[in-house]
Amino acid sequence: EIICQKNTMCSANYMFIPYVITSNNKVYCCENSFMKGLTELMQPNFELLLGPICLPLLDRFIQILKMAQASSSQYFQESILSEIRKARGQYTGKELAAELARIRQRIDNTEVLSADIVINLLLSYRDIQDYSSIVKLVETLEKLPTFDLTSHLHVKFHYAFALNRRNLPGDRQRA
Repeated sequence: EIICQKNTMCSANYMFIPYVITSNNKVYCCENSFMKGLTELMQPNFELLLGPICLPLLDRFIQILKMAQASSSQYFQESILSEIRKARGQYTGKELAAELARIRQRIDNTEVLSADIVINLLLSYRDIQDYSSIVKLVETLEKLPTFDLTSHLHVKFHYAFALNRRNLPGDRQRA
């Protein structure tokens, strides 16, 4: 237990995963507090009791990777939102349009695409009256299987608004 605590304190950004190997060569992951007792109580049939207490090491690795992926996606979403807000504060007109185009190119993964990012992009395009970019963004989103335009009324409103203002042939009827 003392060794586990020392390793945990020294590891900083690393995750310490204590595990035990059974007599049948199966690997289980347990909490630090269970490890000392488990190694002392290891018997040939003790593996049956490990199931409810411990998790197979492979399952624990899968949990950790899913948590890392979720936090990575969340961090990326926050950084994109921050960049959009910063661009809206620093640039105007064509400079803002160029910066938004650069930001939009970074959003290639649908897992990090959130309603907040889409709405912030729509508002930014509306502020600089870049209605063609609004239409292109929404039409690109409509092609995605994970995006439902009817569930996002704000997006639907800005799409119709942009079509109306862009005023190309057929835009008003589509609006």
